[in-house]
Amino acid sequence: GHGDRREDVLHDERREDGAYVHIKRHVHGGVLMAFFAEVKDGVVIRVIVADQAFIDSGIVGPAKNWVRTYQDGQRKNYAGIGHTFDKMRDAFIWPKPYSSWHLNETTAQWEAPIAQPIDQECKWDELNQRWICR
Repeated sequence: GHGDRREDVLHDERREDGAYVHIKRHVHGGVLMAFFAEVKDGVVIRVIVADQAFIDSGIVGPAKNWVRTYQDGQRKNYAGIGHTFDKMRDAFIWPKPYSSWHLNETTAQWEAPIAQPIDQECKWDELNQRWICR
């Protein structure tokens, strides 16, 4: 039927921080679809594509448990199962890969104590605190 039409729409959108970004949006039957992460005890347990009205309806649980996630850098990182949502930073943060790594406050991504060599395939050696590259 007509309501089953699905299309991707490209447009410029102004982000909350004032920057303009070119975004591909999922539109289903004329309704803007978005990505939402269900957060329980600060941890993402699932990510779905839905519209705000569906989230607000309570069909998938209390709307307060759902946080919109973006692929354009808003909330720092796109949410994934097992990631944490830090309300203070308004950011989704991946699980910490190694105990020696620290969180970059600007990107909300984990960084090794030593920068990874550029343009090389490397693996972090936590025991010896160094990169091993091919």
